[in-house]
Amino acid sequence: MITRIALALLGLYALAFVLAGARKSKSDAAGQGLAKAYLAIGMMIWLLMAGLTALGIWTPARFLVYTPFVPLLFPVLLLGEGILKLFGRLQSKPRQLARAVRQGNVARTKALLSGMTVGDWRPFLHAALNGRYARDVVPLLLQAGAPPDDPAVLAKALKSNTTSLVPFLERGANPNTLLPNGEPVLFAALDGGWTEDVIALVKAGADLTVRDRAGWTPLLAHATGRRGFGPGNWIGVHELLKAGADPKVAGPDGTTIADLFAKMPPFQIHPERIEDLRKRING
Repeated sequence: MITRIALALLGLYALAFVLAGARKSKSDAAGQGLAKAYLAIGMMIWLLMAGLTALGIWTPARFLVYTPFVPLLFPVLLLGEGILKLFGRLQSKPRQLARAVRQGNVARTKALLSGMTVGDWRPFLHAALNGRYARDVVPLLLQAGAPPDDPAVLAKALKSNTTSLVPFLERGANPNTLLPNGEPVLFAALDGGWTEDVIALVKAGADLTVRDRAGWTPLLAHATGRRGFGPGNWIGVHELLKAGADPKVAGPDGTTIADLFAKMPPFQIHPERIEDLRKRING
């Protein structure tokens, strides 16, 4: 009887501890996930012990003698959690902000930004882009004063799976910014094909006559496959022409878009688009 009471107390204490942790961390997605993981692991261990005991495979007689004392450990664990939380609050605001943006904690990010003067925004933008919630927190950093056209940050944003260049351009980023490797941001964006980033750059006024280090314009680089998904991506070529790209500009070898169109006629696109391409290319 005592053993059953001890087991029941142990289970209730464990459940209360995990639920309290989940409740306290409800504004923190990472903390809530961790609490749920603890609960799942605890339930698995509990079911395993119960099953082995019921089948008579394992009779933890000696272990059960000490179970009434196990619940006494949970106040210690709660105290330790409180100490860790206090330590977190005592951390410098920059550390707290970096953690908040990395975890996607929008409310905490807003609260910290409202009382901070930030000198160097790059660490926080990088922390946001390294996390899974960049689309939620990057606009907050930009609204608070982060520079929108830091070349290193734009290069990182282009590689992000959780945001795009749109929030940077909406806050005034220069669409002709040169990245750390010396290339215009438009060329790096074209490496992914006709994407949201390219569309946003073109709409923001990116220079369509600019040349990369090899001497190719965005239009010719896209048509030849030097940028984008390979030769024959005429949908992207068509969009660049509609945006104002000059079809008469030649590449470093003298090739024009008309030459490429004649050699590699577009396929798998609507006939109306083909006809409009022909008109725009041949004037």
